Amino acid sequence: MSAKPSALVVAALCLAGIGSVAFAPHPARADAAADNAANAALKRVIPDLNINGVGLSDALDFLKDVSGVKVEADWAALEKAGVKRDAEVTVALKGATFEKALTTILDKAAKKEGALAYTVKNGAIHVAPKK
Repeated sequence: MSAKPSALVVAALCLAGIGSVAFAPHPARADAAADNAANAALKRVIPDLNINGVGLSDALDFLKDVSGVKVEADWAALEKAGVKRDAEVTVALKGATFEKALTTILDKAAKKEGALAYTVKNGAIHVAPKK
């Protein structure tokens, strides 16, 4: 009797996902799908947004909670640009997209329109100073 597993056993293990990752999603396709989901979230409408005197960090956490999309900030770069985690944000919007809400929050925190920007990468929204 041979100690080698038969081709049938190896094939069964592979089909069951044991001993092989041949059926795992391709990382590039998974990233693209996650990016598509994040971009779709940016287009969703937020019926009513009222943020009154909260810190930027809390405002971004709120957007993450509402959208289900990870929102990450490059705090070191933001601090260098003069924007702190606790930069006070007050925003009142009705029927705005998530994208409009995000850019308005970023503009208010920076006290200058367009100073901060976001990108979508690996299914997350990344916030940093505009380059």
